[in-house]
Amino acid sequence: MRLLSLRLLAALLLATPALADTDSPLARHLGDFAADVKPGKMHGYIIAERGGWVTFVRSGPPGATFYTQADYTDQDPASLTISAMLFTGGNREGHGYIGLAYKMIDENNLGAVMIGSDGRAHHYRIDDKLQRHEWIEDSHPRLDGTDRLKLYVTRDTATAWLNERQIFTTSFSTDEPWKVGFLVAGSGVSGLTGVTVVP
Repeated sequence: MRLLSLRLLAALLLATPALADTDSPLARHLGDFAADVKPGKMHGYIIAERGGWVTFVRSGPPGATFYTQADYTDQDPASLTISAMLFTGGNREGHGYIGLAYKMIDENNLGAVMIGSDGRAHHYRIDDKLQRHEWIEDSHPRLDGTDRLKLYVTRDTATAWLNERQIFTTSFSTDEPWKVGFLVAGSGVSGLTGVTVVP
């Protein structure tokens, strides 16, 4: 009976929608996005532009993309931290990525630190295809829901930690707008258990 109760508790925890711990528009939209992550489904990304809008880009069937916007009330914050507790599942060789975006490389390209369904951490250059820019760290064969990826962005730097180990840092010119957000793509990703946003 005790074993059954533990299994039921674990199932409930995994089924609980991910919640952000602040009441900002960004936190609410990140929480809604996280709760919608399901196995075997393509997803888009949600981005908070510095001093601007929250933009939610959600991938649907081939050729279909849906956009929604919400006012982001924190005007031009000097820094922002986003962290997510992640886990992957399904086919380890399958296509799947989960991670955090940190800036616009140019008008059409987004920089991100992501965990692949191969269990590795990568620095990605995101465009209309997911293109790996550089491999940065081994991770676990599976992320099990206790693994935390954290991203800290200032006006000119971005630093990422995986389970409190710094795995990536970069700098960029202050005239380039940074964006921060959460990204999911592919069938190799099962979901996440929580999202935290700290202005």
